[in-house]
Amino acid sequence: MTLFYATLNSHLLFCQVICFQFLNDFKFSQI
Repeated sequence: MTLFYATLNSHLLFCQVICFQFLNDFKFSQI
């Protein structure tokens, strides 16, 4: 179960990074 949570946590972190990059690109393209 710990391995499952570790994998899930790293996956969520990966998604956060992707979303953060996407929002940054979107924000800069609005200028």
